Amino acid sequence: MQRSLSFAQARREIARMLGAVAAPGTESVALADAQGRILAHDLIANHDVPAFANSAMDGYALRGGDLLAGLKQFRMIGRQLAGHVGDLTAGQGECVRVTTGSVMPAGTDTVVIQENTHRDGDLIDVLRNPARGANVRPAGGDLVRGQRVLRAGTRCNAAQLGVIATLGLAQIEVFARLKVAHFSTGDELRPLGEPLKPGQIYDSNSVALAALLKSDGLAGSALAPVCDDLNALRERLKQALAQAPVVLTTGGASVGEADFLLQLLGELGQVHIAQVQMRPGLPFIAASAGAAVVFALPGNPVSVMACYRMLLSAALKRRSGARPQAPLRLRAILDEALNKSHRRREFMRGIYKCDLNGRLRVRTTGSQSSQVLSSMARANCLIVLPEGELSLPIGATVLIEPL
Repeated sequence: MQRSLSFAQARREIARMLGAVAAPGTESVALADAQGRILAHDLIANHDVPAFANSAMDGYALRGGDLLAGLKQFRMIGRQLAGHVGDLTAGQGECVRVTTGSVMPAGTDTVVIQENTHRDGDLIDVLRNPARGANVRPAGGDLVRGQRVLRAGTRCNAAQLGVIATLGLAQIEVFARLKVAHFSTGDELRPLGEPLKPGQIYDSNSVALAALLKSDGLAGSALAPVCDDLNALRERLKQALAQAPVVLTTGGASVGEADFLLQLLGELGQVHIAQVQMRPGLPFIAASAGAAVVFALPGNPVSVMACYRMLLSAALKRRSGARPQAPLRLRAILDEALNKSHRRREFMRGIYKCDLNGRLRVRTTGSQSSQVLSSMARANCLIVLPEGELSLPIGATVLIEPL
């Protein structure tokens, strides 16, 4: 059994463990319900977009060669509005009134915008010549029939859904959401809305985890908190494992008198990680139980969020069918001195902004204690500090990961 791993080793081991979990199947969903879903197959354009050459502006469609020949006045022979196709054909010295999106009338290849013309009845004077072919959207100018539009593993958000809609697809094939069951542990936990007794706290971890899972497009299933009792915890774990191939717990992952998860997961399966050299988040257990995996996170709220984001999020999305994507890391200038006296990788809550010279600057949110969840709410980034002791003065450059 591997006991304590570095951050990088833990990331690799978690990815390996999740790779052994059965991949989710696929399902067809309505495009209106596809927000955040992951494409199961490459999306291929079934027709050109746009399907026809059309005007990009309101104005007059004409033959660009006439402008090159020196013509400045044209006779308007009719109108062609967006959504309507007529039988107009423009000859030499003729033009057609068009609106944005109109099919280009036969014989025309250029649009003079309305602002650059003067109209007197059916006579149109061109005040400023455009280039030949100007203000025209060619057929297939966006997508060409047979072109790969989106790759399998793409997560569909507004832009992707808009592109899919241009192809007229009402249904798309996506991966089913990976099921993740989760629950909190601790005698001190109370459900939201109930009065607290001395020594009790509200179960904020379940709420935070549910939100994190939802934002990653996973099918989270929250179970009720369980007290610090070995038998009760065993039954809750079995219940969670019967519901989902991935189980997350919070609390009870250390080696205290009431921390039973390490012992219990050793009984139910195989423990692969018992500790990760990161801060916050040192107590972290990863175990396999049959075809399922269990990740036991610390109980402190900030540690829960840090462990999920830095250790689990990318691997869970990858197992859900999403394409791998490196985290966004930016360089920023410290506005305060930082000292680190331990050898673990550290993720500090920070607030970054852009100064008047266009440089990113960052400072911490203050106390980095892992129970101060309000500091996570104030943060807009994590300051990533490498392994090893270090002392960074004001003005030093650090890596940050925007939240």
